[in-house]
Amino acid sequence: MAPAKPGDRVKIHYKGYLHEGSMFASSPESSPLEILVGGNRLPVGLENTIVGMNPGDSKKVTLAPEEGYGVHSKVLVITVDRANFPSHIDATVGKRLQISAENAKTIDVIITHMSEDAITLDANHKLAGKTLDFEIHLVDIL
Repeated sequence: MAPAKPGDRVKIHYKGYLHEGSMFASSPESSPLEILVGGNRLPVGLENTIVGMNPGDSKKVTLAPEEGYGVHSKVLVITVDRANFPSHIDATVGKRLQISAENAKTIDVIITHMSEDAITLDANHKLAGKTLDFEIHLVDIL
């Protein structure tokens, strides 16, 4: 069988770690993750790692933020006047919310800071700006 290439459907097992060592995600042992290589479901650096692998191959890879979930962007951090924040929402630091953008799309945000006058919302991916380590095992090319 030819190695994995963009456009292939593959099954993988993976473990993802923050660079200091704590695990943040893994595939269930009994159920490998099925993805389309190049389908942008995983970070680009991880998909690039799968290219060229054969079923049964395993690899470890370290991804810089640019290859993972991106760098932390200040553009995606906004401050909202408390007076404009919906009163029915329990606002606490760390709370995850979905907000509606002007184009009618919903955006996931987290409350990162609160003061008497304002609430700061961050729409960056929670792993943005982080160096990540992955262990990948290619189970099958479908």
